[in-house]
Amino acid sequence: MKKTPLKSKTGFKPPSPEKLRQKQEEKRRRTQNRNTNKKRVRVANLPDKAKSKLPTVKTMRNKCDKLLTPIIKAQHPYCFLRIADQCAGYTEVAHHHIKKSQSTAVRYDLDNLIPLCHRCHMKLHGQETTWASLIVEKKGIKWWKQLYAKSVHMVKADVHFYIENYERLNKILESDKMD
Repeated sequence: MKKTPLKSKTGFKPPSPEKLRQKQEEKRRRTQNRNTNKKRVRVANLPDKAKSKLPTVKTMRNKCDKLLTPIIKAQHPYCFLRIADQCAGYTEVAHHHIKKSQSTAVRYDLDNLIPLCHRCHMKLHGQETTWASLIVEKKGIKWWKQLYAKSVHMVKADVHFYIENYERLNKILESDKMD
């Protein structure tokens, strides 16, 4: 008498070991083909200069972002707002007047950065419109118009954009350290 596999209460009949092996072999072949195709396409389509390993966009963006606060601290040691006796007085953060999410073009523009202490920065984010108008009043409408004109330009934020900005910001930081 031939034994048949047991069915569970749900009616599921497990596949035979041979069918399992066939499925696993098919899956293995599909993934191998996919991986080899990807590798060939990537290398073949890149120019010779770009075949060298470049850092990711995320890595370069993070590196650029980390350079901003030290530059602003070196150039502007005191908090821009200095709100009465509540202000710490010293620059601790670089606030983007035009948000990073709104314009990549001015993300690393030093004119867009406002030197603030932590307390003033928290207050600013609590009542952004009030403080934004105070900043424009202190810096001047000419500053705002120039900054806004820069911010509307479209910029492709690829790895080369971040590499260029990283090199530029690094030079600025080095020159600030020399002074």
